[in-house]
Amino acid sequence: SYFTDETEFNSGMHKISPLVTDARVSVKSTGLGLLTQIIGVERKFISRQLLLDRLTRIVKFLNRATKYHGAYPELLNGRTGAPVLNDSCEIAADLKSTAYLMQGLLVARNYFSTDDPKEKELREKITALWSDVDWTAFVKGEGGYHLYNAWSPSCLFDKSTP
Repeated sequence: SYFTDETEFNSGMHKISPLVTDARVSVKSTGLGLLTQIIGVERKFISRQLLLDRLTRIVKFLNRATKYHGAYPELLNGRTGAPVLNDSCEIAADLKSTAYLMQGLLVARNYFSTDDPKEKELREKITALWSDVDWTAFVKGEGGYHLYNAWSPSCLFDKSTP
């Protein structure tokens, strides 16, 4: 129940703190949590409808959250969708966290595969989020074959590794 109990109310995403006053949510943990929640539906720990509603809320939140080249930072404010950054050179687009999130969303897209209009709409919105990630914006180097894990608008790839 860790991934179901520790969700932020507004966004539906995974909180990093149990405190009600702390609205920070983890992009990476949300992606991993989606995988466990799908298993939870299959094992009858949570209902399919509950997960569908939660995913709809998450996708709606992600559509209005700040992202760079379609990629999200590791931490977002679950109420506003703004990145939680400590300084101007903080990583604003975390490709590893975004990849975990997209993995969970793509598995969910395949899982919710019925002709139900809500499931169709969810699949379309997940596809749009996935398509919006410009993976090539994180390629750097001679020949353009190194994919870097992070980017910042003020410091570019300074805190990034291939």
